[in-house]
Amino acid sequence: MSKNKMRFPAQAKALQYGVIAGAGMGIYLFVFKWLGVELSAALKFSKYIILIAALYLLFRLLKENSEPGEFFSKGIGMGAIASFAAAVILLVVNGFSWLVGGSATAINKFGNEPIDFGQLMLLEGVMFFEVLVFGMVGTFICLQFLKYGRAYEVNK
Repeated sequence: MSKNKMRFPAQAKALQYGVIAGAGMGIYLFVFKWLGVELSAALKFSKYIILIAALYLLFRLLKENSEPGEFFSKGIGMGAIASFAAAVILLVVNGFSWLVGGSATAINKFGNEPIDFGQLMLLEGVMFFEVLVFGMVGTFICLQFLKYGRAYEVNK
């Protein structure tokens, strides 16, 4: 293993990309809510494009800095860390917007807007697991896509 690949801070990079993805998803949803645009289910789920793009960039970086046999196994762990971080940041953005502006600015789920703190926690719990599941599905898809690389790389 080369010296450069030994020093790759996998967990720190996963955390960094997860925070960026979570902030991006939170800002995406908050801006539409702030503008008064009622998002359809498809537009709400499109926030996961931000998460999958961050995961893809993270895994490209991992592929450049890991040995061939450890890419997939390290990637699963990094994807879990990044997805967890993204979910937590999204919940922080949602909770902060609820505290500042009430139900008018909080992200709703399934057409339900959180009126009190209990409803906010319930909706945040659903959102947390949703982000975690989509993040892990996105992790698996990105890792499969990047696993072998381009056709000319397979024969080397």
